[in-house]
Amino acid sequence: MLRTPSFWIFLPIAILLPAAWLVLAYILNADHTYHIIIREEAVDRFLGIGAEGTKSGPWDWVRTAPNMPLFFLLRFLPWSVLFIGAAIDLLARPKGDPGTTPIRGRPQATNPDEAPARPWIIGAFTFTILVVVFFTFSAGKRADYIASAYVTGSLVVGWWLVHRGFLLARRAPWIIPCAALITLTGLAVNDSVWNFSAVHRFSDCAQDFTTVARRIIADDGVDEAPIVFYDCNRGPFQIVQVLMGCSQPDAAETDEESTITPFDPRPGPVTRHDSLWVITQPDSLAGLSARTECAGWSFIPIHLGEPASTSDSSGPKQLALYRADRTDQIP
Repeated sequence: MLRTPSFWIFLPIAILLPAAWLVLAYILNADHTYHIIIREEAVDRFLGIGAEGTKSGPWDWVRTAPNMPLFFLLRFLPWSVLFIGAAIDLLARPKGDPGTTPIRGRPQATNPDEAPARPWIIGAFTFTILVVVFFTFSAGKRADYIASAYVTGSLVVGWWLVHRGFLLARRAPWIIPCAALITLTGLAVNDSVWNFSAVHRFSDCAQDFTTVARRIIADDGVDEAPIVFYDCNRGPFQIVQVLMGCSQPDAAETDEESTITPFDPRPGPVTRHDSLWVITQPDSLAGLSARTECAGWSFIPIHLGEPASTSDSSGPKQLALYRADRTDQIP
């Protein structure tokens, strides 16, 4: 690949496209781009420090080193086992009668039937290995980091089953649909019996809550009363805005001294409202009420959702809809 002109032509383009996006993001919001995207989401995860790190520092590079290969092996079953077999065959010396298609080795450039597949198989094989190795050097590790390796790994396995590996796909084609059926059955059973969403049902509770909340807001008749989300921008609570058809900053992340908060009683860059709808967790209401800009507001509970756990280790969480009314008379 390194000897082909197209590789060196398109390599700068592959680098410039994400670099241009990062520069534009920095121009639009330098603080978020640097502190969140670059620091928390990249550097801190890589070094194991900060809010998004593993809290154990770079030591986790060593302590969790086997995690990514194990993730690839377990989450990609049964194809991961076949990928290992493909790797052994593709890296071996070609074996076969002269003038015939070998049963080992990489696709042959001299074989008209295999030459078109050669750059694709070598590239897919290399990419799969690089993805697993690259994320192994991150202190924080999750299985979804290497999800892109499964796609290219599947290409390698598919070609290998047809052209190498004792021509398994040609001699016993029934093995492939049987393996796929077993995999799909295992996923279906897991998702319906042991999957987190199936056990804790937080998504169902959130759906029921937002259905009722939308109906209450629509039937109230308060003109242009905006919806404010507080402390709903972490973990599974992020789905609430989607279900409500909204997309806006979370009030918990705004500066208390800002004059553009919807709770500010003073005239400012935003339209003043005497009533608001607030969606938050009941446990978070005290923090909202204690904010300086909320001193002139009263919060009336309107609807409380059903409690449901948001993780295997957390207790039940609830969503609540409040009517916030201005009680002060500041002009």
